[in-house]
Amino acid sequence: MAIGLFWLLNIVVAGASAVFLGYIVSVYARTARAVRSPFTLGLLAFGILFLAQSLLAIAAYVGMNDAGMPSDVAIPMLWLNGAGLAAVVALFGVTWR
Repeated sequence: MAIGLFWLLNIVVAGASAVFLGYIVSVYARTARAVRSPFTLGLLAFGILFLAQSLLAIAAYVGMNDAGMPSDVAIPMLWLNGAGLAAVVALFGVTWR
């Protein structure tokens, strides 16, 4: 089945989140190896879990599209994904420094 525009946008936004989170996880992993504090290990776990959530969301959106879910479902999901991406980008900005 062809992918709908709003499901495609959800996949792109979740993919962008995954890219940013991949970088964040790599920074947290290096820090956790060097510092070994509970806080850095917690940050690493946080990043890994959100990365997994982004990757699983992509699979879910493909499944929802294939099940024929309409844009009435995809559009609210896109708002949520956009807010999540904004939060991840803010975290990326803090991590980058």
